[in-house]
Amino acid sequence: MDPSRILQRNAATGMGDGLKMAQAVGAAISDVRGFYGHVQSQAALQNEKLWPCFWLDYVIGAGALVGADGKRFTVEGQGGTTVANEMAQRPDPMDAIADDRIWAERSTFQMPPPNSRLEQNRGTVHRASSLEELAGMAGIYPAGLVAQVNAYNNAERAGTLASLVPARSMVKLDAYPIEKAPLYAFPPLPASPTR
Repeated sequence: MDPSRILQRNAATGMGDGLKMAQAVGAAISDVRGFYGHVQSQAALQNEKLWPCFWLDYVIGAGALVGADGKRFTVEGQGGTTVANEMAQRPDPMDAIADDRIWAERSTFQMPPPNSRLEQNRGTVHRASSLEELAGMAGIYPAGLVAQVNAYNNAERAGTLASLVPARSMVKLDAYPIEKAPLYAFPPLPASPTR
């Protein structure tokens, strides 16, 4: 995990002193590889107006998260913390993929929501009328994205999301089909509240 690829959503004052004090008095430390976090716009690394809010958790939870090859690599329906940790393990770029329904419904009920504040604050939002066009804008392998979204949509309609690789869970967040133009891609970034 490369800490430089994780947005620090905090005051930058915590340096682990509480953990060090606990260890000094004999506390056992559990696996500390993971973190509590959310998913935000990659542009938040350079634009302070895009943090600590405008989470993409619910957009990803309803849609798909793909790598540059167009393939899914995580269980989006498990929620933002799980997805952020999976993202932090990957060195390559990725994009959250959504359609107009997802952007209209799943990204407007948070406080404050990313729709429409993400664009108003100059976060990257790719918008296109087709998957091929979207892939070109976002730097995703077009054939891979088209194949993945078609497989995802077919499984969503058939109720067989668990058969996808990786399986698509709806334990925490429901999956929506990705079909209503405009289609969207959002370069995301894992974000942690701790330093």
